[in-house]
Amino acid sequence: MHPETAVPETGPGTSLIVAHIPAADRQPLRLLVLPQPPLTAYQQIVDGHVRRIDLTEPGLTLVLNPDGHQLDMPLNRRATALAWVQHPGMRRIRYPLHGDVLIAGPPTPGQTDSPLPDDVRELFLTPNPVQIQAPDRHHPDRWRVTTHRAHWYEAYRWVLPRLTQPYTPQDPQPPQRRIVPGPSSQLTDLVVRAAHEHGFHGSGDRDPRPGAILGCRTVADLAHQVQAARLRAGEAFHLHDLALLNLRDDGQDWLALHRGLAFRIPPVPGLIHDGHLPHLLAEIAAIAAHRTPPPGA
Repeated sequence: MHPETAVPETGPGTSLIVAHIPAADRQPLRLLVLPQPPLTAYQQIVDGHVRRIDLTEPGLTLVLNPDGHQLDMPLNRRATALAWVQHPGMRRIRYPLHGDVLIAGPPTPGQTDSPLPDDVRELFLTPNPVQIQAPDRHHPDRWRVTTHRAHWYEAYRWVLPRLTQPYTPQDPQPPQRRIVPGPSSQLTDLVVRAAHEHGFHGSGDRDPRPGAILGCRTVADLAHQVQAARLRAGEAFHLHDLALLNLRDDGQDWLALHRGLAFRIPPVPGLIHDGHLPHLLAEIAAIAAHRTPPPGA
C-alpha cells in the first residue's frame, strides 16, 4: 500500500468526506467520513478550537486548531506547505500550522462544508506521479506541464520557493502554478502503445511522455484545455484514469483510453461544442467497467 493511502472510515449517517493530515510526518494521510454537521468531530480531531481557512487553486477548506502553536502542538509541515502554496496571505506572513489538520472541499453558497473533490483525493491519496503546471506564455488560458514529482508533498515543496522569489518591475506578479494529478504509469504506457499502433497525421509529438499528457482536474477543465490547445497530433489529456489522445493536427481523429481499453471517439472539440463530452465519458467508463482488457494491457 502506498504510504499516503488508507481505507476510508464509514459509519451510519455519515456524509462529509475529508482528508486528515497528521502533524507527525511518518503518519499517512487518510480519508475520514464525518457526520453532518461536522463541528464536534472537527474539535475532537484537532483537539480544541476550530478555525476554517479557505484556499484557492483548487478551492479547499483547511480546518485547524488556531491555538496549536500556543499549546506546543508539533509543526505540521505538510499542511503548512499546502497552505502557503494555496493561500498568499499565509505565505506572506509565514503562518505555520501546528497539530493535526483536516481538508474539506470549498464552502457551499450556504457556507456549509462540502466533501473533498475527487481530483484532490487523487492528488493526495494515490501513488501516481504529480504534475506541476504553469500557464503557456503564448496561450495564457492553456496550462502546460513544467515538471513532475513522485509525490504531492515533493511537488508543493518544489513550488513554494518559486512563489516566494522577489518580484521585479518587469514581473511584478507572483508566478502562477498548479499541482495536478498525473497519469499512472499504466495509463501512460497505454497511450504510448496506442500512439504507435494508430500513428499520427501531422507534426506533433511522436512518443507521448508523462509530461506530454496534460493532467486535468475536472471534465470542465478538460474541455477548457482542449479548446485552448493548438491540437497538434500526439497531444493527450488526462482525467482520473482516462486519457484522450489526438491523432491529427486538425483535431478530427481521437482515441479515448481507459482501464486498458482504447475507443475511437468523435472529434472532441465537436463533443465539447455540442455539450456531449460528459455523457460520452460516462459511457466509456460504463463500458470499460464491464469489459476485460486484453492480456498485458
